[in-house]
Amino acid sequence: MGSVFGKLKRGNGAAADAADDGAAADDAANGAANGAAADDAAYGAANGVGGRKIILDTDPGIDDAIAMAVLLNACKGRVKLVLSSYGNTSLENTTRNALALLSLMGAADIPVVRGAGRPAPGNGTYEHAEGVHGGDGLGGLQGGLLGRYPLKAAVEGDFLRAVYEAICEEGVVDYITLGPLTNLSALIQRYPDAAGRIGRVVTMGGGIEMGNVTPHAEFNIYCDAESADHVFSTMPDITLATLDATSRIAFGLTQINNIRSAGSDVAEVMASILNTNYHLCVAQGEPGAVMHDATAVLAYLRPELFEFSARRLRVVCDGVRYGKCVVVGGGAGETGDDAGEARGVGDDAGGAPGWKPSHPGARDDAGGTPGWKPSYPGGSPSWKPSHPGAEGGAPNIRMITDCDPMQILNTIAQSIK
Repeated sequence: MGSVFGKLKRGNGAAADAADDGAAADDAANGAANGAAADDAAYGAANGVGGRKIILDTDPGIDDAIAMAVLLNACKGRVKLVLSSYGNTSLENTTRNALALLSLMGAADIPVVRGAGRPAPGNGTYEHAEGVHGGDGLGGLQGGLLGRYPLKAAVEGDFLRAVYEAICEEGVVDYITLGPLTNLSALIQRYPDAAGRIGRVVTMGGGIEMGNVTPHAEFNIYCDAESADHVFSTMPDITLATLDATSRIAFGLTQINNIRSAGSDVAEVMASILNTNYHLCVAQGEPGAVMHDATAVLAYLRPELFEFSARRLRVVCDGVRYGKCVVVGGGAGETGDDAGEARGVGDDAGGAPGWKPSHPGARDDAGGTPGWKPSYPGGSPSWKPSHPGAEGGAPNIRMITDCDPMQILNTIAQSIK
């Protein structure tokens, strides 16, 4: 199939919008996840020369910028395209940031496709996260050193077609998502065979025992819970980095200054945005500049650094727990109420007294959307998941359960100097 990259207008115009592991069943699931260590080792080895091409779906964003640097440092030649999304800031900003970061990192030839500018119609309760990323998404650094690098134009037009044709050119790709799951959900709705052309999805999102926008929900999932639920119920192989794992992985000022001391332009820009992010995060009660997205990328590149647990997850799409990730099928972390919610039965439970969101502007009332209408077949009573793991079969999500935070931080730091 011919590439749409040669057909679409390039420009800067409007976007195409569009728990515990105690039970025997859980032990078996954990064995499946961590017992796939040989497969993971082989997969990690394949991330060198000759590995699958990668679609990077991102909303840069400070931790997205760090994640991009980690990925490009390891396998720049494998990134097929970058797909921008609304999220941490506006689509205009995230697209510009992606272009600027690629130029900074010597990867300006990688196309940036301008993706969704808002949740799918009828979905989501999106509010930006500029309180922890700055008004431009990069701690105010669109100008300065980063602003000296020339920008190419983004790919405009039908972004779903552009991404689908890029995938078809490769046969099979891996797909990394660092923002809301709106783009991926829309892609596999329009082109159902695309799900079979994606070897592995790697996602930063969700929280089982915690949230950062409400007591229940993490930002990326909360932006468009319906799309997240669709992806979690459809894709057969997902690696997931949740807040439960990533919230412990945070740079302090000494580490940030050590990164700056490398003296390269990349190190200077990364240290500058990390320094801004550190102060914004600490003001919101975080332990430092938290590396949510870079942890997800590292789980893809270096799975041997992590422990995983095999799970099935659904996402609550209504009521006060909108955006909550729920383990289903008897896995750890499931409760009666949670399991009911995952089947669409909400309740009025609120968060813990005194809870404060870590994203400014986030809502601690966690108001739902009672009039929500699903924009994908999952809302239909006759809908069936496209793989047996979605309901009652083998787990399809390998969720990070443990790692050595200092080892992860040191590995990230070495990648962004």
